[in-house]
Amino acid sequence: MLFNKILYSPDVSLKIALIFPTDFDMNQIKSIFTSTCNSLGLQQKLISYPISFNDSRQALKNIETSIAKECENGSANMFWFIIPPNFKSYYKNLKQMTLKAGVDKNSQIAVTSTLQKKGVNSIITKILLQMAAKVGNKLWVPKIPSRVFNCGVLLIGI
Repeated sequence: MLFNKILYSPDVSLKIALIFPTDFDMNQIKSIFTSTCNSLGLQQKLISYPISFNDSRQALKNIETSIAKECENGSANMFWFIIPPNFKSYYKNLKQMTLKAGVDKNSQIAVTSTLQKKGVNSIITKILLQMAAKVGNKLWVPKIPSRVFNCGVLLIGI
């Protein structure tokens, strides 16, 4: 099972600019995230940018400023936006902001209500695996017995 062993190739460390609501308790999320990274053999660094989402326009400006700051510093290879449910309509805007920044940065968006559901460990693990793949890690590869290659068999994966 993938979730309890090291990834096939955890070569690229995760350096995540984490943008989240100031009123959202990130302690449990960060703890699960860190322990899951350790289980999977992934090096990680979280750079926190708490944002107030009380005023949508101001929140967008603050997010844009955080993205610009992080792109200038160049220390992150991923943006992880944790947004309140009333901000879901800005999904496209957030994706466009990261692309407009002119730097190849990947992004992942999660809604706070999703991270407050039962089974949050599984949810965080799945988000983490997506982020790991987006930055270039290989999550798994099939184990093919050597006798398959020695007998002239053509293997095609679909």
